[in-house]
Amino acid sequence: MRRWPQRYSLVQTTAPTLLPVSMLELREHLSLADDEQHFDTAIRRMAWAAAQTAEAETGRQLTTATWQLTLDAFPDYCRPIELPKPPLVSATMTVDGAAYTSFTVDTGFPGRLIPSTAGWPTPVADYNGIVITFVAGASSVESVPETVRHGILLLVAHWFRNREAAITGAMNEIPLGVQRLFTAASVGDEWRTLEGAAWYDQ
Repeated sequence: MRRWPQRYSLVQTTAPTLLPVSMLELREHLSLADDEQHFDTAIRRMAWAAAQTAEAETGRQLTTATWQLTLDAFPDYCRPIELPKPPLVSATMTVDGAAYTSFTVDTGFPGRLIPSTAGWPTPVADYNGIVITFVAGASSVESVPETVRHGILLLVAHWFRNREAAITGAMNEIPLGVQRLFTAASVGDEWRTLEGAAWYDQ
């Protein structure tokens, strides 16, 4: 069985609008008084940065967002296409600019696109002929893994209490305890390869 690289482009087309932790949870975790609302803008900014860090570390899409995956070719032997950024919600596809629907969307973990019994078609275009648009992520904070949510709270607290670290660049560092929480929720993102090359077994 050999492995071959498949060139791809993965772009987020619609960003999430739901934080994985609420402002109430953040304020309670930081032990802020009711009259300390002047911190809310900074806390919300840190929370979004922490959520993006968690997504990068775990390979997950935490709350609902839309992604576009562009491929040059389909995998051989009618193999499914395993999509990144679980959990998968829905997916559509175009081939050579035309809608293609002869596949089944498997929203298991991880999500997959399974071809019909006829297999995948052969794109006319040599490059970027296959465009998959998919929605991924939880629609409620309750569906986000608790380990990730707790890690985000800890990371925001770390940044909030060490705000001067932004000057030294130390805010790029993730505390070990937070890293362990994110690692525990990691899905092992096979799409994280150099220069957009994903690998399929054949």
